[in-house]
Amino acid sequence: MYSKILPRINHVMWSISVEWRIYFLFPLLVLCWRRAGAVISTVAAVAGSYLLIRYVHFEWLNTAAYGTCLHFIGLFALGMLGAGVVYSDDRQLAILRKRVPWRAVSCVLVVAFVAARDLRMWWGGAMPWYLRDYLVGVLSMSLMIFAASNSGSMIHRALAWRPLTLVGMFGYSLYLMHAPCLQLLSLYVIGPLGLPPILAFCSLVLVGTPAIVLLCYVFYLFCERPFLNTPVRGAGQSTETRPKFAARLTSGVRNVKQHDNPLRGAAPRPTQAGPSQRSGLHPSARPSSEKVPK
Repeated sequence: MYSKILPRINHVMWSISVEWRIYFLFPLLVLCWRRAGAVISTVAAVAGSYLLIRYVHFEWLNTAAYGTCLHFIGLFALGMLGAGVVYSDDRQLAILRKRVPWRAVSCVLVVAFVAARDLRMWWGGAMPWYLRDYLVGVLSMSLMIFAASNSGSMIHRALAWRPLTLVGMFGYSLYLMHAPCLQLLSLYVIGPLGLPPILAFCSLVLVGTPAIVLLCYVFYLFCERPFLNTPVRGAGQSTETRPKFAARLTSGVRNVKQHDNPLRGAAPRPTQAGPSQRSGLHPSARPSSEKVPK
């Protein structure tokens, strides 16, 4: 939203602002999946996000590239559809997984993406950037489905390469922190050496890349990993206490308070009601024959 300052310090942080807004729409997307189905919900999300990015323009809202990127809602839905096609047991998604030739679709989309760079629209201009993003989103979904559904494919083996999966483990930290680390190395390490441009570039690639990966891994250890798979409070309790807790929720308020307060004694055992209890007399007015023995 702040187009004048987004390139400063860390130019990838603009995507965080877009990402957390999409999280608010995630429950709505899940609800649409359950009510209308995965395919219809995805098509609706892509079409709706296109209408937003195409026609919603406000002076106070940066809808240009590296702005709010409203079409990312559709890309997010495409990622949901791809994961559902691969891992879901839904009949509709299973049919898509088995009957659609995802390798051929991916090859066609690669050719289309390359051709889209030089494609001219009917008004004479280039293809809008958000349409190219949609094309990349569908291509990424197709490749993901093909690679995950075919364990023997070359793409699957390449993506499952152990060093690559290790980098993917802290890939989010690498994405967030590579820009400032690259800037620091360029300005304060390689720049003062006064190297020729070609030698400076080679030094930044050969020396800077491992250094940046190492720094981002340290950031992952201290800032991301402690919050992964955080245990839920009370998860270590015995499952035998859950029925008791459910019973407390369905019992009266008086019993709940007595159970929650450890300073109070146990509730007295119920006794057979005497005539005065049935008639509503105060305990002090009971006859001596009806008083409960100590």
